[in-house]
Amino acid sequence: MQPKVRWTILLTLLTLSAGLVLFGDEPRSEKLNSIVDSTTSVAEKRGIDASNFKQSNGRSSPLQTNPTDKDQQEILAIRPRISDAETAEAFIARNWTLPPLSLPPPPPTAPPLPFSFLGKKFEDGIWEVFLGEQDNTYVVKEHDVLNQHYIIEAIHPPTMTITYTPLQQQQTLAIGDAQ
Repeated sequence: MQPKVRWTILLTLLTLSAGLVLFGDEPRSEKLNSIVDSTTSVAEKRGIDASNFKQSNGRSSPLQTNPTDKDQQEILAIRPRISDAETAEAFIARNWTLPPLSLPPPPPTAPPLPFSFLGKKFEDGIWEVFLGEQDNTYVVKEHDVLNQHYIIEAIHPPTMTITYTPLQQQQTLAIGDAQ
């Protein structure tokens, strides 16, 4: 769009709006008068003297007060809103997840084996296994007791079965293939 055409349209719209402001109908005053009349009737229902309110055209208005009659004016208190408990708590955060079930404690388990496999030997049809525990070395066969808490139940390569005697739980230790 050319600047000359744009300016012509803008000036035409400006002239029309100025004409409406100056010569337009005054429906606003009629609406204001009906509002004033309804507030006057409400004031009369509540027992307030409506003659204390004046407007510049002689009609009564609750918007302007007569400063000399301050003693005769009654100030209406704002009533508190009525609310019930459900409305007051409408937007409170709620947790819809179920509480965790209290499970019984798990049964006790045997501690991990403190022994490490060092080697094995098969002699006279009996397996002997060499085990290490910190600075100690043990040579064990089936049905031997170690540290008063462990019984060697079976030696069948590639595993050895050990029973932890306080809980009577069996554990296995890898000892490698039979070679």
